[in-house]
Amino acid sequence: MNKYKLYMIFGIVLLGLSITGSLAYYIWSSSTTSISGNLCLPEIYFTGGATINSKLKPVSSKEEGLIKEIEVNLHKTCNNDTAVMNLYLSLDLLPTALQENTFVYELYNGNNERISSGNFSDKREGDTITLASNEIVTSNVSIYTLYIYIDGNRDNPITMTNQNFRFNIYGEGTGAIYKENVMQNETTTPSSSSSTFLNTEVLRNQIESITIEKTNVVPSDAKYSKDISSKQDGSVMLWYTDKDNNSLYEISIGSENGSVEANTNGSGMFAYLDNVSTLDLSGLDTSNMTSMSKMFYNSKSLTNIDVSGFDTSKVVNMNRMFEGCSSVESLDLSSFNTSKVINFIATFGGCESLTELDLSNFDTSSTTKMTYMFGSCTSLVNLNISSFDTSKVNDMTLMFQSCYKLTNIDLSNFDTSNVTSMEGMFYACNILKSLDLSNFNTSKVDNMKKMFMYCYDLKTIYVSDKWDTSKVNLSSNMFLDCKSLVGTVQYDKSKTDISMANYTNGYLTYKSNN
Repeated sequence: MNKYKLYMIFGIVLLGLSITGSLAYYIWSSSTTSISGNLCLPEIYFTGGATINSKLKPVSSKEEGLIKEIEVNLHKTCNNDTAVMNLYLSLDLLPTALQENTFVYELYNGNNERISSGNFSDKREGDTITLASNEIVTSNVSIYTLYIYIDGNRDNPITMTNQNFRFNIYGEGTGAIYKENVMQNETTTPSSSSSTFLNTEVLRNQIESITIEKTNVVPSDAKYSKDISSKQDGSVMLWYTDKDNNSLYEISIGSENGSVEANTNGSGMFAYLDNVSTLDLSGLDTSNMTSMSKMFYNSKSLTNIDVSGFDTSKVVNMNRMFEGCSSVESLDLSSFNTSKVINFIATFGGCESLTELDLSNFDTSSTTKMTYMFGSCTSLVNLNISSFDTSKVNDMTLMFQSCYKLTNIDLSNFDTSNVTSMEGMFYACNILKSLDLSNFNTSKVDNMKKMFMYCYDLKTIYVSDKWDTSKVNLSSNMFLDCKSLVGTVQYDKSKTDISMANYTNGYLTYKSNN
């Protein structure tokens, strides 16, 4: 046999092996995804939504322009888990006047390392920019920051100012790790009340009630049923009925023993329930859950949520957990173990009917984010956070924003030594009479914009020698309309920035923290 025939046979063998291997991988991948469970996919959230609709003026630094925070969550549910993420910027509206090299963007990771940057000089409306390509995600919670601004340090056409543009951020990710769950919810967070519930055909705005049943036998009057167990063995069934014949459905989730183990990722599980008033989740086993992000998000009709039996010992993310639950009047969170929770962004944001919150049992020693944690809790009168450990927290932006009825906030245990932003922290807390911030170490704070803005009744702000504003760059409207405030000098409505944030010739009052 000559060498050419040998080469030909060898080539055919290699081709055969390649095809066989690809087919085997395809079969494995397909079965793993559709039969065995979900892939470990990163969850991507955009502060304030994914749409950027704005106008800009030239600025001297990127921090003065548009800042968009992108949160990527990866849940440590399996060994050696990692994910690969791509981020894109869709240019839906880009006026000709902004197609300039001084209109720029920069993306940074949580270590303040620049991932990408560029300008819009060669971009046109309808184009897509890749912000991050094959970005490796290994942290439970990773924060990326996108800056978009007109560089005022360079020549700018006057026509660039206040030009309206609209961009959309979107992301995608792939994982490589298999995880097994019992009750499977959607792999992505639902986007609206018209989203489906637990991957069924029923929409969230069609649901009247949700109960957990002590049976996995579907009754004969059920209009629809589905096996929602990970092993597809019928151990966890979902069905719904319409007993009132009003096109609103009673959802039942059942197992033989009446206990249903939840997916490790509970993101958006009970979000956007427009017509559900009460949720009894005493039969829901949450012991393996790592994310409760947006779990009840924007369920505006909920007045009562029984989470008293929740096991949260493995949870790392409570981002926006109850945000937008505007009708909930009380929450019993006394059983919550929050020792591993990193993210409390907007956890109670927009809970407009809550009158009191006792979080004295909360362990926040692992927490880094408390942005908008109690923002727009407009009826909150009593708030117990005296036990909070904030030593790792770096962001308290809008933490108590619009807490109109709070007369007192005990912040005596707050360690703010790592906080960089206090923007709008007490914004519109308009009946607060005094604030004792004598334990606040502000040596790393860069942003104090609108910190006390619209605190009309605030008379005294106590600080100590730990109060250090040497790194503050952003402070506009810090004391705007704080007309009752008296420190060393009387309030002057023309002076509302960082220049008055002191106890020697400003609006603050000295108090020793010893």
